[in-house]
Amino acid sequence: MARAHSARNGLVAALFLASGATALVYEVVWTRLLTTSVFGSTSQAISTVLAAFMAGLALGAYWLAPRADDMARPLRLYAVLEAGIGVYAFAFPLLVKGVLWVYLVFATGRDPNALLGALRFGLAFAVLLAPSTMMGATLPALVRYATRSVGSVGKQTGIFYAVNTAGAVLGTLLAAFVLIRTLGVTMTLVATGVANLIIAVVAWRVGADEGAPAEDAPDDDAGASDAEHPPRVVRAATAAFAVSGFCALAYEVLWTRILVFFLGSTTYAFATMLAAFLTGIAAGSAYASRWVERANRPAALLGAAQVAIGI
Repeated sequence: MARAHSARNGLVAALFLASGATALVYEVVWTRLLTTSVFGSTSQAISTVLAAFMAGLALGAYWLAPRADDMARPLRLYAVLEAGIGVYAFAFPLLVKGVLWVYLVFATGRDPNALLGALRFGLAFAVLLAPSTMMGATLPALVRYATRSVGSVGKQTGIFYAVNTAGAVLGTLLAAFVLIRTLGVTMTLVATGVANLIIAVVAWRVGADEGAPAEDAPDDDAGASDAEHPPRVVRAATAAFAVSGFCALAYEVLWTRILVFFLGSTTYAFATMLAAFLTGIAAGSAYASRWVERANRPAALLGAAQVAIGI
């Protein structure tokens, strides 16, 4: 029984690796499409894609996380989410044309101004938000599947986040340096959508073997980190994490602008920046997942990490 469960966990991790790859293929392709079809500016396209992508991830996780503990078959939900992402990919080129059509209806005969720029951003943002939200909901579903005790939540989250991010690195490099060059933008979207559907089918089949959620019991190695933290510390850490997210995405835009001078192509610059950024996130998550449950002062570690990033 334990061996079968371990094999299923390995297969689920492989699925999450693949879904991380597809997510970043979409991000690179979205940036390329919006640059050429809607914005005409790489910086505006990158900013819009990153804003919508991260907003969707946050919304998906925020919506599903409180409900995750009540899910009897989280893999089935994960399969539905992946299928939804895949179907959306097939419709995306038409949606971009719709965004451009609506924008031109309002912009024709008018001088460019801030209101038209906000309209263009809002339309593109809305188109990207739905698939990004579905992507954001996949992590709580899989963490719930893998978690067998309260004490292992931090470890399991770190492991799955690292696996998903490693897949994202692979997807970034494949999209920018292989898929778009060989298949073109539209066929890259179609092929990635098919990959999402395959992930959904496999996850649905594996989900048929899911049992009832395991009862939550403390881990032996949970240690002092299970102690209740003062509310002010939790609020401060949450605020710091929000500000660090703001800074991280600003770095992504700025680093891309800088790398364009060295790499020449905005697509290559964006992909190289993302690959390096995500590799660091995957490595950090994998390393921290080994000891995060035993950390006595996690808020202090968060602060030290932010200071190091600033330096």
